Amino acid sequence: MLNKLDLTNLNIQEKDIKYSQDKLFLCNEKGTKLVYENLGTQKVVGLVNQLNGKIIEVIGKRNYKSRIYYKVKNDGIVFGWVLLDNSIRLYRIPKKLGKCTHLHSIPNSYFNYSNLENQFINKVVEARYYFDHKEMQGIIVNIMGDRQKYIPVLINDFSQLTSADKNMKIKLETNTKLYSNNYFEVATEEIHEPITVEVLAYYKNLNEVKIKNKGRKYWVYGEVKDNTSKVNELYIENKELLDLIMFLKTENKMLKNKLDNEVKIKETFRDNLSISNDLQSLFIKRYLGESNETE
Repeated sequence: MLNKLDLTNLNIQEKDIKYSQDKLFLCNEKGTKLVYENLGTQKVVGLVNQLNGKIIEVIGKRNYKSRIYYKVKNDGIVFGWVLLDNSIRLYRIPKKLGKCTHLHSIPNSYFNYSNLENQFINKVVEARYYFDHKEMQGIIVNIMGDRQKYIPVLINDFSQLTSADKNMKIKLETNTKLYSNNYFEVATEEIHEPITVEVLAYYKNLNEVKIKNKGRKYWVYGEVKDNTSKVNELYIENKELLDLIMFLKTENKMLKNKLDNEVKIKETFRDNLSISNDLQSLFIKRYLGESNETE
């Protein structure tokens, strides 16, 4: 029985499976740069710095007068042709939850982190994009539930929220305080004798643990020892491949939602349509199917 995939004799080449995803950037341009509606006419429709701080999607690329111009859009709206010299290339990653306990400024970035600390420090954030820019590794994090509020942070400033392995336990000593949430503002209870409880989740690199005790969930300060969490981790060295996988996953979800909506509209139309003769019945069966047909 062969367990290893060997396609050498089939001469499969990269071009046979190549699929080009739209590339993403965090716009971070300096100075005055123009946005052109059309490179041929050089019609100006705006300034690139209007896009600074926004995630832009490249939908076209063209070499014009020995410079590479990109056609970009933001929030589904086409903005125009621009030069991208200092913007940060982003790679899609699976969503990860975590928190930032501090923020180190990113060189050559216009972000003023001192004005953002109250919004992002010690708050639950989501990471959806990775970047490797000028010898810096980082991620884009957004406020939990608000994908319009996001900033770039160094990856070492992000502590990931990790689901606990099955049957993971932690021992709580006497006088350990129990908190209702991971902000650790006001303790709701206190342990009066040592107990061992179930671990639900924990922050990597932080001694903050979500536990379950007597059917209720709490947060505590404590240290967990997890020697098995890396067993199921997937390492993908090619960030372009990971970006493509996540792009296709999103495209597939969008197409599935579109198909589901079309099926619902079709079913609603069919179920509420009044049929008065055989000719109409034949028409409905041909174009909408039987009423009990599985789509």
